Amino acid sequence: MKIKICGLKNSDELKRIDEACSPDFLGLIFYPDSPRNFDSSDDYTPTNAEKVGVFVNATEEEIIEQIKAEHLTVVQLHGEESPELCMSLEGLVNVIKVFSVDENFDFKKVNRYHFACDYFLFDTATSMRGGSGQHFPWQKLDEYKGTKPFFLSGGIGPKDVEAILGLKHPSLAGVDLNSRFEDAPGIKNITQLKYFIDHVRTYQKIHRA
Repeated sequence: MKIKICGLKNSDELKRIDEACSPDFLGLIFYPDSPRNFDSSDDYTPTNAEKVGVFVNATEEEIIEQIKAEHLTVVQLHGEESPELCMSLEGLVNVIKVFSVDENFDFKKVNRYHFACDYFLFDTATSMRGGSGQHFPWQKLDEYKGTKPFFLSGGIGPKDVEAILGLKHPSLAGVDLNSRFEDAPGIKNITQLKYFIDHVRTYQKIHRA
């Protein structure tokens, strides 16, 4: 299971979390309305993690500008971006397309994006565009019959590790950790992150043996 830590406030926080937690993906939010909007300062290249830029209805030009400026290897599109925009970015970076899920969500909506991105991400539907600290009903994932791998997001916290490990959906590729692991918006709690990540990776080692 891949670990994505999202909503890192600045390059110092990016470096601190990368070195302490060794996640697979590190997410930087480029959305001015977010309290976790990334403050570009000194550039930092993660040791092993993919560097993800998170955008909400940005233009293609704005996204490409940040890809170049921050040396992003992945973009996560959290708005109403079209399949065509996703596909146009595919030649530059890998693409994660986000869908906001509630109890009435129809997973047929994702079909148009199947060939337009590398991953889906299923987040809780709120007006906040993520970072709400709330779950959607995870049993809703049983309705997703697609083969495109997805990240699970939305209110995942340290106490959810056993429930996450109990999810057996064949397309579940990873989890997205954000607001429930924070001391302040954009500033993560390393002790809580390491607790969660160590449990996931220990479980994986045992079950691969």
